Amino acid sequence: MHPLTGLLAGKVGLVVGIANSQSIAAGCADAFRNAGAQLAITYPNERSKPFVEAASKHLEPTLFVPLDVEAAGEREAVFDQIKAT
Repeated sequence: MHPLTGLLAGKVGLVVGIANSQSIAAGCADAFRNAGAQLAITYPNERSKPFVEAASKHLEPTLFVPLDVEAAGEREAVFDQIKAT
């Protein structure tokens, strides 16, 4: 059994910045998932989507949505989607 099992059960973790399976964000997402959290994972644009999707597929995210932090309203839209889910 993983030492973090159940620590984040019933919680949702928002993970941004996954570039590939070796990125720090991917490691954090893996730890959150091992601790029982559901995950909302974002990608910055359509060009990066396949890379982020490949790096996070094994995490079975509840949400996999675009997020450009510089675009007006996108952060709020992601949080609204998390709340709705």
